[in-house]
Amino acid sequence: MELSQITELINSTITTNGTNQITGQAVNNVLNTIVNKMSDYEYNNLWYGVERDMSSSDSSYTRIGNMDLHRSLPIHNRIKGCLLNDDGVVIKYLNDESWENEILDGSQGQVMVEIPGAYWKFEIEGTVYRIKISEFPLEGFTYHPTKYVGAYEAALNRTENKLASVVNTTEAYRGGNNQSE
Repeated sequence: MELSQITELINSTITTNGTNQITGQAVNNVLNTIVNKMSDYEYNNLWYGVERDMSSSDSSYTRIGNMDLHRSLPIHNRIKGCLLNDDGVVIKYLNDESWENEILDGSQGQVMVEIPGAYWKFEIEGTVYRIKISEFPLEGFTYHPTKYVGAYEAALNRTENKLASVVNTTEAYRGGNNQSE
């Protein structure tokens, strides 16, 4: 599909919500229409992944899909560290190069890793397992929203009786006998 065709499709498909703002549904409609009009060649250039034959003694995976995406890793490169409050709101993104000068003691939030939302497809064909990932809503792919995982093994905050992903050796985070183990 050429850029001019995509532009024409967007202009003919988008509706506004009365305030001249594009609705999320309108964007989804455009994306789905574009995906449905793509050729197999275009479709296969919009995802990357791995596969493995589970019947083989070789435990390595083989890269499949668009090899340029394997080189640039567009989704993986958006994974980043952050401080997250207890309501699930990002307070701050951490320095990409080093967390050395960051405050990770829990006073500003849990230390988490943000995994960006993406479209995934899992396939099993005989003994071959495939995992495919894309930034686009391709046919058969399911959207998995942004997720947060602890950057550190959970520590018990004894004063609030909750688990925390922090770097903190104060008494509040020590073991039951006030030992740091």
